[in-house]
Amino acid sequence: MFLDNHGLAFRPHQLTALVKKYLLSAGIEVGAACNAFRHSAATHMLENGANCRELQEYLGHADLSTTQVYLEVTQTQLKKTYSKTHPAAIAGKRLTKGEVSSYLHHLS
Repeated sequence: MFLDNHGLAFRPHQLTALVKKYLLSAGIEVGAACNAFRHSAATHMLENGANCRELQEYLGHADLSTTQVYLEVTQTQLKKTYSKTHPAAIAGKRLTKGEVSSYLHHLS
């Protein structure tokens, strides 16, 4: 719980406005400031091994399909997987963007 200067609980719009103010002053342009933090936390959890059900519980989603928005492959995880599993990466060959896209298509 976050408290304001009067010791009262922040209402959701107050916290969003405050977070957005500081993000904008840092030069970070976002539409929904608190959602940016929520999405970042979910992404970091995925990159560090959280599974879909754990993430669903953390985010408080009743329906698993809501959580799937956060499950898109992150660039960090994609690079790790590619470098560990793709024959060309193992052999030290650098692929073009099109070749990487083709590889990813075959994974899904």
